[in-house]
Amino acid sequence: MASSKVGFLALLVLGIVVMGSNVEHAEAQICPQFCEADLEYKICPPSKEKIRDICENCCTIGNSGCQLYRKDGSPICA
Repeated sequence: MASSKVGFLALLVLGIVVMGSNVEHAEAQICPQFCEADLEYKICPPSKEKIRDICENCCTIGNSGCQLYRKDGSPICA
């Protein structure tokens, strides 16, 4: 009985080690929660539609490919 418990624990530990070695580390980023003051709209490819009434900043859009714009059409996060 004791040897089966030891064998089970050994397999469990081995499984955890093997599975843990395959985990990719995510690059997490902590973004401040505020709305860009000059933000009028955003455009996210492949669409060219202007999305309005949003609360975003340069950090929260991240690498999404979206771009934030002011009222005059100039980009905010360029």
